[in-house]
Amino acid sequence: MGKSLLLQNSAWTIRRFARCVGKKIKERHTFTIIDTEGKKIHLCCPHCGLIAYSRQVNRWQTLATDFIHGHVMTAAQAHYLIDPELTICCSPSVLAFSSHEEALKFQKGFGGRIVNFHLAIEFLNPKHS
Repeated sequence: MGKSLLLQNSAWTIRRFARCVGKKIKERHTFTIIDTEGKKIHLCCPHCGLIAYSRQVNRWQTLATDFIHGHVMTAAQAHYLIDPELTICCSPSVLAFSSHEEALKFQKGFGGRIVNFHLAIEFLNPKHS
């Protein structure tokens, strides 16, 4: 996927997620927010994506990438493994899975806690923004 496309998007996102600008985004970690005007905001990982989602007002659709299989899914339907003993990008790590069973298997090896979309946002916002 190459470099982040943040520079073409909202000034708010650029200010808040400067850590994503210039980072090489790995497709298995990508989180995308599509705003009401159809602009795509690509973020480096679910950690940044979930924080951005909670602060972006004109969001239309959000997409997360399954950590194991690499396919794109609606972010609200994903199962999130938060704070495993594995750092993929930003900290604390947040991994998205389309299958709850696969998230459980991954959790057995790397720890962390499996939560839904709203609980993942709640976890990230008070302490880690």
